[in-house]
Amino acid sequence: IGRKMGKTLIAAAIITYEAYIDGEFGSEIYCLAPKLDQSDLVFSAYEFNKDKSPELAKITRKRKYDYIIDKTNTVIKKIAFSDKKSDGYNPMLTIGDEMSSWPAERGLKQYEVMKSGTGAREQPIVLSISSGGYVNDGPYDELYKRGTRFLMGESQEKRLLPVFYMIDDVQKWDDINELYKSLPGLGESVSVEFIQDEIATAHESLSKKVEFLTKYCN
Repeated sequence: IGRKMGKTLIAAAIITYEAYIDGEFGSEIYCLAPKLDQSDLVFSAYEFNKDKSPELAKITRKRKYDYIIDKTNTVIKKIAFSDKKSDGYNPMLTIGDEMSSWPAERGLKQYEVMKSGTGAREQPIVLSISSGGYVNDGPYDELYKRGTRFLMGESQEKRLLPVFYMIDDVQKWDDINELYKSLPGLGESVSVEFIQDEIATAHESLSKKVEFLTKYCN
């Protein structure tokens, strides 16, 4: 989905639900990105949800690197890629943020570590969120290909839910009506005037046009 369309807020809402309502004992919830400050975006949005709800804040204990809900022994933690720790995770929920920026080899390895760790869980979720990007042959491309095959009815997968927001006609990249397809929150989470200004700049700059096609048109 395009930039500024609420990926982080949706992910934080799912974290909150899984942590406090799903209730599977010993759940591990991870906000994951190549760098720790990147994984902090979704983690901070979860913290906002928790802090604004006295009932949730009351039953959540902050530790040095994470939060724990003692009643269900549920842990919520932000992590970055690690070459040293390649196993030991048993995630109930993993949020992979900005998947399009994940490096190819390390990104695929980290994704598979988290995915393979879900085997002991009853209803695990690996949620991958992103706008478009530039890295080739990483987990973003892998998921995009798998998702496309699934939507075309050419896949045997049964636990995949691909949701793609993108323009249909690249020749209409500067048409506001076309952009509603990749920016469903246009006029709400980001103003039409802002996007029109970005379009005007993209018409004058090739690099800006490439960025616009990638991040706003997907």
